[in-house]
Amino acid sequence: MNVCSLFLNQNENTMEKLIVKISLILPAILFFFYFSMTMVGCAARIFKCSDKFYCGTFCWIAKILGGLAVVLFFFSILPDIKAFLNIQKHAAPSKK
Repeated sequence: MNVCSLFLNQNENTMEKLIVKISLILPAILFFFYFSMTMVGCAARIFKCSDKFYCGTFCWIAKILGGLAVVLFFFSILPDIKAFLNIQKHAAPSKK
């Protein structure tokens, strides 16, 4: 096993982790965001909130939860992106 094959193997593992995270964690985060917003809407309906709630407070809750979902997903894939870029930087250039 030479150095180039080690870099290629690490590169494949890093890409696999990134793809798994994107294909599993992102839908889970989006589902929980959708579910929580549905629960807020149902609770608002049960408590007979007015239209002002949906145009004001509900939108603020959605913006905050949506922002948290984006930040959570970004920080969950950030180590994999850094590892991928680090491997690419230290990999030997291929000869053609």
